[in-house]
Amino acid sequence: MDINKITVKEHLIGTLHKSTKSTSEKYFQDYLNDENMLNILFDLLENDESGDVRIGAAYWISKFDTELLKLNEPKLLSLMTEELDNISCHIFMSLAKIKSKKGMLYLINSKIEPDMYWEAQVLKDYIDTNS
Repeated sequence: MDINKITVKEHLIGTLHKSTKSTSEKYFQDYLNDENMLNILFDLLENDESGDVRIGAAYWISKFDTELLKLNEPKLLSLMTEELDNISCHIFMSLAKIKSKKGMLYLINSKIEPDMYWEAQVLKDYIDTNS
């Protein structure tokens, strides 16, 4: 199978249609350890104009091998501020998968603390923000 930006984008769109969903999902499942695929998905997530493509790219990134995600933690951290929840939720899932302390603190400070102050303090203590 071919890995290039056009093919990846076609398969991201293919996952949205009943007639091509299983073939496109299998395509991505075959490459969850492939650094080139991960790089293409990051590129599409950061630069494509289609919301569906960007959401799909974020979803499949979150399914990648933990070691590859750890190598890309800085990139994930830069993407966690994405305003579109359908994207940021998958970025947070990726950061959780690699146990990113910076990702957890951002999630607590930006999403939990504004509405649940004391719960946020408990979570901060739980992850020991002093270490």
